[in-house]
Amino acid sequence: IAGGERITCLDLKTGDEIWSYQYKREYKIAYPTGPRCTPTVDGKLVYTLGAMGDLICLTADKGRVVWEKQLTEIYDTKPPFWGYASHPYVDGKKLIVPVGGQGTGLVAFDKQTGKEIWRSVTTKDIAYSPVVIYEPQDTRHERQLIFWHGQGITSVNPDDGAENWFVKFPDEVNPSVVS
Repeated sequence: IAGGERITCLDLKTGDEIWSYQYKREYKIAYPTGPRCTPTVDGKLVYTLGAMGDLICLTADKGRVVWEKQLTEIYDTKPPFWGYASHPYVDGKKLIVPVGGQGTGLVAFDKQTGKEIWRSVTTKDIAYSPVVIYEPQDTRHERQLIFWHGQGITSVNPDDGAENWFVKFPDEVNPSVVS
């Protein structure tokens, strides 16, 4: 279904539009609209992820495109059944995004340039939960990026994507997975 997505910046006090960025998108998901993700604002940059996998970095002041990637094309994967819904996560110099596919369930990009830093995790279904980073109070444990996806929960090192552990979900059919 033909459509489009829009990112709009509003004035905090008045609600007036400051800028808007729009792009056309053909939808191949069950609910053909988007985006579903809350934009991630990090200083002078805004990161958005559209329902079909359009990852876009914009300037916060004017809404100009700094870099963009179409994840399903680059990583040869399909969007989740209901579309991408996990907001991009900023960790230091990295922007971490659930992508999906063979070895690309998670991908970390340089937040300034969009260049890939690392890729990790194989999963058919990235599901819809945002990733989180757990920072333990005691020094015996390392920081962990927790990724809840269609096959289970995976912990990776947020610095390099190396897998720490994986807990598989039970074998009964997961209704979010479409064969």
